[in-house]
Amino acid sequence: MPKTRLLCTAAKTAVYLQHGLIASASNWICNLANNSLPFLLADVGYDVWMGNSWGNTWSRRHVKLSTTSPEYWAFRFSSQALKKCPYYYIESCFKYSTWRSRLEVYLSQSPAGTSVQNMLHWAQAVNSGQFQAFDWGNHDQNMMHFHQHTPPLYNVSKMEVPTAVWSGGQDPVADLKDVENLLPKITRLIYFKLILHYNHVDFYLGQDAPYEVYH
Repeated sequence: MPKTRLLCTAAKTAVYLQHGLIASASNWICNLANNSLPFLLADVGYDVWMGNSWGNTWSRRHVKLSTTSPEYWAFRFSSQALKKCPYYYIESCFKYSTWRSRLEVYLSQSPAGTSVQNMLHWAQAVNSGQFQAFDWGNHDQNMMHFHQHTPPLYNVSKMEVPTAVWSGGQDPVADLKDVENLLPKITRLIYFKLILHYNHVDFYLGQDAPYEVYH
């Protein structure tokens, strides 16, 4: 391995990569090293960490709860954002042989699992057109959780972190209308690029992703 992929005690700038819905951190390294963002970042000296969302293939352990208990699966993407996610370090995780087909690797890693409640939360956003907290289905439950009858909206304009956005012209999940609605709400938008031929997974699996996105 190149020196940059060996464990090193020198301080480096950290980069944290988080996967999407029903996926896992292994999605970031499904391609070969010269086409995978974590390895490209490690090669230029970044300290790369990859998160795993609660309940996926690599994130099933809990200090108190069993995966057979309903309490374990009572989470949504909003609750995950407020809690720590398991992660692993880039140096330890590249394990695929180059002779395996990429399609075989992709299918072996996805879907990686999540909770029904999380899927309902995403479906709520799609059906309502609102980016808001989980709707518990009745006023009493919403009052208990939010102190109001309806789930509160997430105010994207108050998110002050500098934000770069890449969008795909062939993406049916985050389509052009969604992006058009989102961009004006990002108060610290530092970069935007529309890649007309990209679909939802091309940003990390596309053969030209190093050129279109990473560099």
